[in-house]
Amino acid sequence: MLEAVHAYKASNETKPLVVVGSAPYSQWYVDAVHGAAANDPRIHFTGGIYDQELLDQLYGNATTYVHGHSVGGTNPSLLRAMGAGAAVLAYEVEFNREVTNNQALFWADADVLTALFNEIATGSKDQELADLKAKSQQRILEHYQWDQVTDQYEALIKKLYDSKKNKSKNEGAKK
Repeated sequence: MLEAVHAYKASNETKPLVVVGSAPYSQWYVDAVHGAAANDPRIHFTGGIYDQELLDQLYGNATTYVHGHSVGGTNPSLLRAMGAGAAVLAYEVEFNREVTNNQALFWADADVLTALFNEIATGSKDQELADLKAKSQQRILEHYQWDQVTDQYEALIKKLYDSKKNKSKNEGAKK
């Protein structure tokens, strides 16, 4: 998020940057992010928001959702933002590309993100952002539904169980 705040501060964007969440386990980082935003009235910090309906409203009505995670895998915040119909600006790493199915705008450093913010501020990305919002929701509907995910896990567990059972049966037959 620190890079995103620096990028936004350097941009011409006039819409506010709303930073949701915190990192209570890393106060030095929270302080650095707040320090980077100092004296910029366009930047607002909400802290943690635990009302899921409110989060959906924030994500769904935002111009973009900036996803700055550079480690991990399938991030729940990214999924929630996509499901709410947010156009995603994602840090460029393979797992973000995979989760979004490349249906996002990617950035690898603050300069690239600043350029994206500037393009968005001019309105030149309006149609692309509208398309990305629809594609985000579609991606979630097609690939990240609980019933579908649990069915896939169940099928995998059954396949592993059957494989182990057949292996044991074959080893028993050799004796």
